[in-house]
Amino acid sequence: MTNPFKKISDHFWVRSHASEYIDDEMPSDDCKRLEKHRSICPSCTRLIRDLFETVKKLAGMKTEQKAPDSLVDNVIEKLDSDSGSRSSPL
Repeated sequence: MTNPFKKISDHFWVRSHASEYIDDEMPSDDCKRLEKHRSICPSCTRLIRDLFETVKKLAGMKTEQKAPDSLVDNVIEKLDSDSGSRSSPL
């Protein structure tokens, strides 16, 4: 007879270690444990699939965007005009 609490504890274990699995930072024995549970748990299968998709989409996003020159020029101009109208704190 299988222990129903083992299945429940594996479920929570998978959820708390999913990120390690996605990032390929999990030891092989733990990978086997996760994959075994995933093979019988649709909820954890969806979780892992969704995490993979999220990581994939985030990796494809641009991480750096340059502000348009006109924006930079306008900010500098505004700062210059504001600094002339303020009295020095010293």
